[in-house]
Amino acid sequence: MVLLYKWGVLSAVLLVAAAVLPNVKIKSAFAAVFGAAMFGIANVMFGWFFELLMGMILFLPRILTFGLLGVLVPIAVNMILLKMAAGATDGDIEIEGLPGLLALSAVVSATAAIAF
Repeated sequence: MVLLYKWGVLSAVLLVAAAVLPNVKIKSAFAAVFGAAMFGIANVMFGWFFELLMGMILFLPRILTFGLLGVLVPIAVNMILLKMAAGATDGDIEIEGLPGLLALSAVVSATAAIAF
């Protein structure tokens, strides 16, 4: 049941972000649901590795900024996972440029922090 809740919330976030952000285009609601599924699969398979890698790379800067840089780790990891999920949808989800990817990742990270 929790999986369906997370899947539904992420699908809704993708649809709303596509409506608000000019650099994010989603062709249909089914594409958003499929993209959310691909994001979840990529998160399970690779998310832990990217989180560990980014945590190791940014360990010292995180200490020097008193943990404030720790906010960027989930955003950076979600950027990678969103790009992977968009690539797996065969063009149904298009994220144009780094600003669009960064904005979408920030929205997904903020939603995950609040809703999950």
